[in-house]
Amino acid sequence: MRHSTLLLLSGLAFSAMGQGTITNVQITPNPLTECTFMNVTVIGTIPGNAQVTGFVPGQNGNTITIVLTATGSGGGNGSFNQPLPPLGPYPAGAYTIAVSLELNGTITDTETLSRTVQPGVNPDAGMDASVLGVCDTDPDFLLINELGGSPDPGGVWTNPMNQPHSGNFNPGTDPAGLYLYTIEALAPCSTVQSSVYVEYAPNSDPGDDGAVTVCVNGAPFDLFANLQGNPETGGTWSGPSPVVNGQYDPATMTPGAYVYTVQGMGNCGDPSATVTVTEANLPNAGTAVPITACATDTSLTLSTGLTGNPLQTGVWLDPLGFLLGPYNVVINPSIYGAGNHNFRYVATNTFCPNDTTTVPVTLLAAPCDISVQEQFAGVTRFTVMPNPARDRATIEVAVVAGMGAVRLELLGTDGRSLRRERLAGNGRTDLRHELDLVGLEAGAYLVRLTTDRGNVSRTLVVE
Repeated sequence: MRHSTLLLLSGLAFSAMGQGTITNVQITPNPLTECTFMNVTVIGTIPGNAQVTGFVPGQNGNTITIVLTATGSGGGNGSFNQPLPPLGPYPAGAYTIAVSLELNGTITDTETLSRTVQPGVNPDAGMDASVLGVCDTDPDFLLINELGGSPDPGGVWTNPMNQPHSGNFNPGTDPAGLYLYTIEALAPCSTVQSSVYVEYAPNSDPGDDGAVTVCVNGAPFDLFANLQGNPETGGTWSGPSPVVNGQYDPATMTPGAYVYTVQGMGNCGDPSATVTVTEANLPNAGTAVPITACATDTSLTLSTGLTGNPLQTGVWLDPLGFLLGPYNVVINPSIYGAGNHNFRYVATNTFCPNDTTTVPVTLLAAPCDISVQEQFAGVTRFTVMPNPARDRATIEVAVVAGMGAVRLELLGTDGRSLRRERLAGNGRTDLRHELDLVGLEAGAYLVRLTTDRGNVSRTLVVE
C-alpha cells in the first residue's frame, strides 16, 4: 500500500546550470541498516526564478519513491542542492529508490538507484569498568577510554546525579560515583549501556573556591575565612601579592586569584583552592555647585548642582534628611520657601562607605525673575515658555546694550549638550528663539544662556 506525505523545505541555493533535471542523488549512511535512518540529498537544475517547495515520500513493497516538487519559471538557469529530512528506517532487504523532480506539476526527470538495507546490529557500549584511587590533583581523563572492550563512539554520559556529563572526568571537580554511558538505537536494535565507577584516593582538603569583594580602602581580612567547604589549616598562600599571616590588605595588595595549597597524602599531589579577590572603587558623589532659583519656581533639577562625574545611582535627601529620589530627581522649590537650603546627594555601593555632597540651594523671594548672578552676566530678562513644554519652547532674552555673542544650550541631567544655538547679532538686546524639543524623552533639562560676562540657566520640564 502506498503512503505519501507533503513536507515543506527551505534553504535553496542557486547557480548557473540547466533546467528541470536531477544531476546527482546522495544517500547516507553506507551501508544502510534496518536500525538507521536514510539521509537523501537531491542535486539538480531548475529555472532561476523557481524554488523547491516540498517533497512527497512513498513506498510500494521494496520500491521507495521520492518526488521533489518545485514551482516557478524564468530567470535563466539555476541549480539546487536540497537535503531531505531523514527517511525510514526500513526493514532489511534490497530496495529500488526512485527520485523524481516535479516542476510546475510535471515530472521532468527521474533518477533510479538500488540500495540494500542490512540487518541491524546492536551498538557496542563496551564493558563496565572501575577507576580506583583517583587523586583530586590528577589530570583530566576520558571515561570512554576506561571502558572494557571496544565501545562505539557517539553515546551520551550521565554523572552519579543522573545529569548530562561531557565524558571528560575532571578530578577534584567531578564527584566520585557511577558514570553511565548510553548509546540509543532505533528498533529493531536495542539501546545499550555501560558504566564506569570512579573512586577517589584519600587526600588533604584545601576547601572549595571562594570569592570576595572589598572596598579599595577597606580593612585587612582573613583569606582563609573566604574558602568554602571544610578547608584544613596549615596550608600556604600565593597570589598576585605576597600574603603575610593569611591576610589580604587592600591598601598594599593587588586583587586577583589567591591560591591556598595544603600538603597532599600518599601518591597524590598537593591540592589547592582559590579565593578570588575583587576591589570596589569608592563611590563619588561629585562636587557641589551652588544653585540659585526663584522660590516661586515649580521645578528644579538638583543634579545641575553637581560636577566631577558623580555616580548616577545615588539618591537625594531634602534639608530634613527625607528621601527625595534618584540622581535626576526634580523638586518643587515653592514648597521650601525663600532662603538657603542644603540638599544632600548620597552615592553608595555595596562594599564601600557612602560619599555625600551637600548642594546649597538659594531660593530668592519674589519678584526674582533676574538674580544677582544674571545681572552680573548682563541678562535683564530670561524666560522659558511654556514650562512644562512638549514639542517646542519659546526662549525670550533681554541683554544689556553692547553685549557680544549670546549662546543658548540645552543640557540633559547627565550634563550632555543636546541643543546649541547662537542668539545675538547686529547689536540687538531683545532676543527670541523657538527651541525644538521633538525627540527628547520626558524629564527635566537645563537651558543655559552664556554671554561674554557669564552664564545663567533655567530648568525646563519636557512632558
